[in-house]
Amino acid sequence: MNWQNSLKVALLQKDLKELEYLIYNMPQFDNIDDLELVNSLMLEAKVLFEEEKKKTSKSMSELRKTKSLLAQENRDSKLNLVF
Repeated sequence: MNWQNSLKVALLQKDLKELEYLIYNMPQFDNIDDLELVNSLMLEAKVLFEEEKKKTSKSMSELRKTKSLLAQENRDSKLNLVF
């Protein structure tokens, strides 16, 4: 399977590790048709990485809120023991 087909498969499978590997090991392209195809695929990969970045950011934010809530509950329970 050539590099372009591998990139297409990784995009369809949303395989971020494979996409990263392929991007870092991109071959040289000599003709304009290949370059245009690769440009289009790279734009799709960029969108996928940006979507994953948003998901990760949202998850991290939710974890921070949960951690804060748990810390607050822990402080509240310690205060209740004093009374």
